[in-house]
Amino acid sequence: FISLEDFLNYQRSASGSSGLTESFARGILRAILIELDKFHSENIMINNIDPFNILIRQSSSVADGEFEIIFSDYSSAKQRESADNFKDFSPSISHILFSAPEQLDCIAKYSSKCTGYSLVADIYSVGRLALLLFTDSSLSEMIADTTVGFAQVSGDIMSEDSSNLLNQLCAGEAGEVLSEEICEFLAAALHNNWDGGRYSASALLDSDFLK
Repeated sequence: FISLEDFLNYQRSASGSSGLTESFARGILRAILIELDKFHSENIMINNIDPFNILIRQSSSVADGEFEIIFSDYSSAKQRESADNFKDFSPSISHILFSAPEQLDCIAKYSSKCTGYSLVADIYSVGRLALLLFTDSSLSEMIADTTVGFAQVSGDIMSEDSSNLLNQLCAGEAGEVLSEEICEFLAAALHNNWDGGRYSASALLDSDFLK
């Protein structure tokens, strides 16, 4: 197993292209969501999904685009024992770029805006990962290129950033447009309405893109 960040950098270097092929991206996202769905079925939130905390290897069926993944860091994991939503949030630097808007609103300095967050904050992180798979930036480059200091990242800024990336990839603002199935997947994972609008892991696995 190697980190997803190292895997992506190797694939881009080997292929000489920017984003991954649709087949590779589909296999990686399916593997992540299958593993995540196991945790969510037990009301466990990983709460730290980013390319450094996902270990990946190609399965024996490489031709079919199949992968195995392991979440490598459970230090921030939470188990919900009631219907109450989580309130506190202290992300690592690398994870901020993959945090859900509702989580960022629960950072101490924005706590007055905090309405809580739930398991589907993990889904937003997967959506941000999916954006990374279809761009030519490594996580290190994304961090280096961030124009807003990490201490100032808020839920509104995250929502705007995701919206801008979706427009670039799905509305032709960056040239080539992704397929309708991929764009529908991204929109469902990055939906701002986390209490009803954003898909669950099992629902995304049943999406047209991952079927």
